[in-house]
Amino acid sequence: MYLTSLAVSLLVHYKLTDENKDLEESISLSVEIILSFDPHIRHGSDFVTAFFFLADSLFCHLQKLKRLDDSKLCVRYYHYLRDQSLETSHITRGHVTTVFTYALAIQVKMESINPMQNIEEMATLCHKLLSLDASDELLLSAAEALIEAICDRPLVGPPLPDQAIEFLCEANIHFPDSDSVSLGPLYTLTYRFRVI
Repeated sequence: MYLTSLAVSLLVHYKLTDENKDLEESISLSVEIILSFDPHIRHGSDFVTAFFFLADSLFCHLQKLKRLDDSKLCVRYYHYLRDQSLETSHITRGHVTTVFTYALAIQVKMESINPMQNIEEMATLCHKLLSLDASDELLLSAAEALIEAICDRPLVGPPLPDQAIEFLCEANIHFPDSDSVSLGPLYTLTYRFRVI
């Protein structure tokens, strides 16, 4: 548990000071912690917590360096965490879902192989946030990430998934005073009908 606390402290210090060394050490420690667990034994909240902070550290790395490898790992790790029991840890499902949505948005921006699949998964995650009764802050962040991903994709190609349009309409009702969210349905219609 000491190493986990140290990894978390380094991540928090990185977020305050933007010191790359702290971020790199946090990632290394998190990997060391995860590798110390016996793969043949079912793990509890300590393993999930260590894995979460590894994913969070990699997400910070992704935001800073915008590397496709970091993006793939973040998406894979948050996908894993989404399916884990978080009840005994201090991690909320809303936080995991929101950061997962952001990681997918960055992957769309980096011209992933299938941006439409990522947008569809983001819309599904956003709907999940609504059902989780997530905080308005998390919900707004997820909606803005989805809008950003939609705006970053080219106008040509398959139409936006209905899930994305439905969620943005719901988000517009939920956040009537948000300029970015209120433009979301307009963006989706622009892409759907390719009206420029």
